[in-house]
Formats: sequence, structure tokens, C-alpha cells
Amino acid sequence: MRQKIGTAIIRTSAFLLIIIGVVGLFLPFLQGILLILVGFYLLSLVSPRCLGVINRFALHHPKSRSLIATLERPGLWLKRIFNLPIVIIETGSKGDLIVGKRRIGLYRKISSILRFDRIYKKAIAELPVTASQSLLDLGCGAGDFLSMLHKVYPGVSLSGVDPSADMIEFARKQLPDTIGLTVAYAQATGLPSEKYDWIVSILALHHIPPQEKTAAIRELSRILRPNGQVLIVDFGRPVNFLGGLGSFLYLFHSYTKDNMVDVKRLLLTEGFSIRPSGHQYGFIEHLFAQKAGNPVSKPPEGIF
Repeated sequence: MRQKIGTAIIRTSAFLLIIIGVVGLFLPFLQGILLILVGFYLLSLVSPRCLGVINRFALHHPKSRSLIATLERPGLWLKRIFNLPIVIIETGSKGDLIVGKRRIGLYRKISSILRFDRIYKKAIAELPVTASQSLLDLGCGAGDFLSMLHKVYPGVSLSGVDPSADMIEFARKQLPDTIGLTVAYAQATGLPSEKYDWIVSILALHHIPPQEKTAAIRELSRILRPNGQVLIVDFGRPVNFLGGLGSFLYLFHSYTKDNMVDVKRLLLTEGFSIRPSGHQYGFIEHLFAQKAGNPVSKPPEGIF
């Protein structure tokens, strides 16, 4: 009850501050931007999306960081007073991660509603992987893609890495012991050099801040074998009306702005050849890349 009352009070106060702040943008005696920022900070106490907005705003507007730092102590008091939980996605300097067993369950329910399984199936259908090869799922989360991939390619040596220890713990419970799992950020996996024939990343790289993506792609190149291949599926620029609508809805989700543009640029910088492989829903882009510049193999037909 205390938590519900606290959430209602914080949200109501935040919305009032944002409304007054918007009005204040047209009135010189009201500090509109300041009120809007404080309102969004209050919302960030109960909403992971607003937490992401606050972090990105601070990233691009250094002058706001002192104000946000000043608000952190009263924000912590409010959380303690109203017994507020940690938000679903924690946003840090190295990237986002999902923490807590209950929040993992909520994330998987949302993934099911959004039909992530269709994205996984298309990715598997595109993979010309053979039984003698090894594959790493970069940002494997709860292991749902690895589980599906293992059923289609039981002979492939599979591994996964994710920065969330809670996600990896959940994945270990649903995956065979033969699938190796590691807790690490994509920027520094700690895995051996030139270990994998394939690296797949599905809806993971947009959780990495732009200033950290360079290190992530460099690490990807390090652990990939010569002539090894990469399949990246992530938020890109929209190609139709449906994609435009979808990208608008995800505008404030993590670091989606110019996500795949940055990924392609960094892959080319590392010496990869790249080949687009279409879109899903008009804005989720599929991209193949290959180390050392050799032509990327064509995907097989009719797996699903």
C-alpha cells in the first residue's frame, strides 16, 4: 500500500512539474527547463524509461549533471520512505542491464507480447552455420535465442555473454550445461582471442552508449576468428510507415538514435565487409558482417 501511494504521489507531482515547466517555456519568470528536468527525474524513480531519458540528457548536457547529482539524495530518501523498487533496467556508463528475478520475468512477458520469437526465427533462418562451428550470443539475456538455436543446431558449440548476473543465472537454469555462459559487458568479455566462428547480437547493441560502442565492436573483432562472421539484429532507421511508427515509439528507449549507423561505421573501421539482410517491422535491421573482408555466405532457404 505504501509503495502504491508513493508511486501515485511521485507521478502526480512529476506530471504537474512537467506541465508547469512546459507553460514556463513561454513565461520568462518561470524556470521551465528546470521544472521539466525535475519532473522527469521524479518519474525516473518509478519508471525505467524516464531513467534512460535522464541519463541521456545528462550525457549530452553536462551542465545538468550537477542538478541531477543534487537530486539524487532526496530521490534516495523518497525511495526509502515509499519502499520503491529498483527499476527494470539499470542504466550505467557502460550500458543497460536488467536486474532482479521479478523484472526478468516481466521483461520476458513483454518480449513474448512483442513477438521476439519471430525475430529469433528469422535470425536462425539466415544463419549458414555448420555443426563444426562455434557461435557466441552477445547480449544473450535469459537465453531464449540460444535455447531456440540449440534445438535447430544441436551440434553447434554455443556460448552466451551478458552483463546481468541475474539474466545469466536464469539462462543457466533453462539451457544445457554444454552451453557456456559468461557475465561480462560486450566491451570487455574476457573471452579468448579468435575463439568463435560466429557472433550473433540480437537487440543488444542499442543498450550500449555511443561512446562505448567502439570498444564493443573492437572486442567483437578480437574474439572472432579470421574470416569469422557476425549477424547483428537491432534497431535501425525506418524504411516504411510501420517502421516510422515503431521507431517513434522507441525514440526514448535506451540508445536507439543512429544505432545501426554507428554499428556499420565501426564495423567498416575494424575492417569488416558488411551486407544488409533486410528489415522486420520496418525498423529492425538485419546485418551480416565478415572479418577480413571476404564475401558473406548467402543464407539457406526454408529452415522455417
